[in-house]
Amino acid sequence: MTQPTYIQQFVDKLLPQQEFAGLDVGEKLISYLLLSRYDLSVRQFAEVPLAPGTVVKGEIKNSAAFIQALRTLQETIHCRNNACLPFIVSLPSANFFLNVLELPDIPEASYEQAVKLNIGQVSPIPIANAYMDWQNLGVNLKTLQREFLIAVASRQRIDPYLDAFHQAQLQPLAIESRSLSLLRLFTYFSQTVEKNVTLLIIDVGQDGITFLVGKQGKLFFDSYVYWNEIPEAQDGTITQDDLQAIMQREVRRILEFYSLHTEETVHNFSIFSPVLKSELTEYIMKTFSIRYIPVALPDIKESIQKQSSPNKSDSTILTGSSSSVDLYAGLIGLSVRGSLVPREDDDIVSVMPEHTREIYKSTRMYSFVSLWTKIVCATLGGLCILAAAVYGMTLRERLAAQQSLDTFNKMPEIGRVTQLEQEAKDFNALVDTLDIVSKRTHGWSPYMDWIVSASRTAGITITRMSLSENASDIRIWGKALNQQAAFNFRSAIEQGATLFGKIDLPLSSFAQT
Repeated sequence: MTQPTYIQQFVDKLLPQQEFAGLDVGEKLISYLLLSRYDLSVRQFAEVPLAPGTVVKGEIKNSAAFIQALRTLQETIHCRNNACLPFIVSLPSANFFLNVLELPDIPEASYEQAVKLNIGQVSPIPIANAYMDWQNLGVNLKTLQREFLIAVASRQRIDPYLDAFHQAQLQPLAIESRSLSLLRLFTYFSQTVEKNVTLLIIDVGQDGITFLVGKQGKLFFDSYVYWNEIPEAQDGTITQDDLQAIMQREVRRILEFYSLHTEETVHNFSIFSPVLKSELTEYIMKTFSIRYIPVALPDIKESIQKQSSPNKSDSTILTGSSSSVDLYAGLIGLSVRGSLVPREDDDIVSVMPEHTREIYKSTRMYSFVSLWTKIVCATLGGLCILAAAVYGMTLRERLAAQQSLDTFNKMPEIGRVTQLEQEAKDFNALVDTLDIVSKRTHGWSPYMDWIVSASRTAGITITRMSLSENASDIRIWGKALNQQAAFNFRSAIEQGATLFGKIDLPLSSFAQT
């Protein structure tokens, strides 16, 4: 078994172990069962009748009818458009060649080449036109040989199933023989600690009877007899005497065959039968002196009856069989593989182009990518919705505030306040202008006071006064009683030398009037 990559280990940690259903294909029905891996309760169950002649002795004869039945199944279990989980498929034993090879215990690297070489020698089905698989069963402690369970199936029989599943957008994880499902059922649910005993398993089903011999928990031999091949069932009915006659003939033939090929004797048996189970058990024990090992099937009858179609017709010749869990023995064993066997450890034989583990890795990676794509899209979508909601709330609050402000501004009191604010602004502007003017205007009061005081002292009458633009010169015109009064005026002004820088009184400025 190859070691998982780091990516596969990462995906396994993020995705929980999945449960996969079993899909059993018969001549009259296709049955679907998904069991919980925690308590083996029924999660989903469905049965879809097949039109007569759709499947004959394990081979599809009417592909269109089979595909339609698969689509009906999808509707029943409520999955469409690639939404269905992959499932394990069991087909009638007539489709398979199963055998146990014993090879010297060679290095693991040489297993595949050696097994393929031996399969070609023992298989009645040409390898070039077949799907094949093998399972390493370990070393036989008695013979010290390594054992391999091989499974071979004709492409001509398997491809129509694969094509039908593809057209119905369904993905099978594995295809196995119903005999392997029955042997697995015994391994999981038999009421004995001797799981590796050699035993005969008999399954009385809707299409016929399965006989198989398990040796040390491994399938040694299997045989399937259809009802239409049994003389006692040609009239479409079966009685207790008919079943006992069949058991006497077929069981004896199988026990003798096993004894001849192995030089061993079968001492144990289990039987699954929806009718006359206790009577057949007693008859086989008495006739062949072998021990019966009971198998405690999961109590799923009530769940199956609740989920079964009320209009389902019981077309089997086993009258009253539809109420027995034994009728679903193979389906339960098949579903156990889907629910209880971890996919990374699933090396059980499967006749498909790819092995179960490879298909599972692909579907698991697809599920991982699909899941996280949905998570990212949902997160981004949620953030966009949240951003839009926040923007909408903000815009709504802004509009509400604007409306409130507009209403507030329309109040008479607000108009008066606005007017006062404008008047205050105008007043402040005038004050600023006055301040600027006052800073630019020179203060003349000290000069004028001194000049006026000096003119009064000297008896001078000032008739005109001129101030220069740059405030540096003061020109005075006046009248004096005499020239001496003019000189006295000058002397009085000179006493304010700190105010005036220079005082001129030229004689040419005097004029007698």
